[in-house]
Amino acid sequence: MGIFGSKKNNMVLEVANMNCEHCEKKVETALSFVPGVVSCKPNSSEKEVTVVLDSKSPAGVEAMVAALKDIGYEAKARV
Repeated sequence: MGIFGSKKNNMVLEVANMNCEHCEKKVETALSFVPGVVSCKPNSSEKEVTVVLDSKSPAGVEAMVAALKDIGYEAKARV
């Protein structure tokens, strides 16, 4: 259980064109504005970002992918 008893879910997004620490910061900042994203940890060497979502969040994969597309990154959910 997380803060205030809510459960959290992890999701991994593949971000093909995230290449450096600067990219990681941009991705982290963009995702921090998506409602329901609790935190995220980008990893440019693995070309992925692990996102922690509040289970009661209305945010979904589409919202996160759109936020990253808006700043020039191609992303998709890892299956």
